[in-house]
Amino acid sequence: MRLAIICGKLFYYDRKRYTTLGGMPKIVDSFSPFFDELVMCVPIRNEKFKNSEPLKSKNVTFHRLPDYRNERDYAKHNIKRLIEINKCIKEADVIHVRLPSYEGVQGFLLAKLHSKPIFTFVSTDWEKISYMTWNKGIRKFFAPLYAKINHLLIKMVVNNSISFLLGMDLYKKYKKPGKKMYLGYTSSISYKDKMKVLKKCNKRPIRLLFVGRLAEEKGIPYLIDAFKDLNKKLNITLTLLGQGPLEKEIKKKVEKLGLKNKVNLLGYVSLKEMERIYNKSDILILPSLTDAMPKVLLEAMAKSVPVIATNVGGIPTIVKHNKNGILVKPKSSEGIIKAVDLLIEDKKLRERITKSGIETAKNLSIERIIENMVLKAKKDLYLD
Repeated sequence: MRLAIICGKLFYYDRKRYTTLGGMPKIVDSFSPFFDELVMCVPIRNEKFKNSEPLKSKNVTFHRLPDYRNERDYAKHNIKRLIEINKCIKEADVIHVRLPSYEGVQGFLLAKLHSKPIFTFVSTDWEKISYMTWNKGIRKFFAPLYAKINHLLIKMVVNNSISFLLGMDLYKKYKKPGKKMYLGYTSSISYKDKMKVLKKCNKRPIRLLFVGRLAEEKGIPYLIDAFKDLNKKLNITLTLLGQGPLEKEIKKKVEKLGLKNKVNLLGYVSLKEMERIYNKSDILILPSLTDAMPKVLLEAMAKSVPVIATNVGGIPTIVKHNKNGILVKPKSSEGIIKAVDLLIEDKKLRERITKSGIETAKNLSIERIIENMVLKAKKDLYLD
């Protein structure tokens, strides 16, 4: 059986191998045992990207979609994109689309046209993200329309396919009686990964960590403001891993506050380097304004790093307050400050959160998540 995975995730090709960023390699590798062949229908850029990761599976092939840098570039190659997606779908037995992405929507429509069995994974609230990506200049005036269109696209797809929606918030938003919709999970943790309890916050400086896209929806300015006040009374540092549209703005804010020597912006790093950073970090802080179910929460838990995260979106699906992490209100620098102080001062709470976090990570390995998804999809699509 041949599975085609259609999404907007950018892959890189250096004439030897295909690589990409984030947890997608582990996701694809976890699908591999359940199908004879996996076909990745994704945009591909001909270059080597530092610290991107290759797929390990041997049964993966690629359908190249046109690379693009902006909306105009995307529209320019739309016909070519549709032709390639259509070709991929005709050759596949089962279609899996991952949203939000217009490639995924196009794949869904063409799969329906060819009467192909299809199941869907929705990783974030496209409607909320739309307001945050179209928040400047003339785009800001069209943001409500843009958000509404993307909301209707998600609604159309999930109402007409077997769907997995990441996090309880997204699941509740689109759940409809009589439709095959499931609460979805994601992870970059493998059951093979070594997990052990490590002592945190025992040495100085206390190392705070953020991992994610440097974008408005991640609420990073509130973290910077909290760090500014924490730095006045504690010996601490802050490391930001990731890139995004707010990178320059964040650098300016850090310099303006005189925190350049205390805040490190490292961009993307290799998995090996990321593991080293997790091991040395004391607290992960995720101050998101909206989020589905960030993989970094489980990554931190697996590395014995206690988690502070905002009570938004699908985050509470993973983080249980005062059990395996601490939840704070969004847009609250004061909430972050209090949570950091609590974790540093309360050793018993910190140790309890650390141990519980490791158990959470073990129970939500990527292999277990994908196996559960595939078995449910095959059953509902009568593919057994």
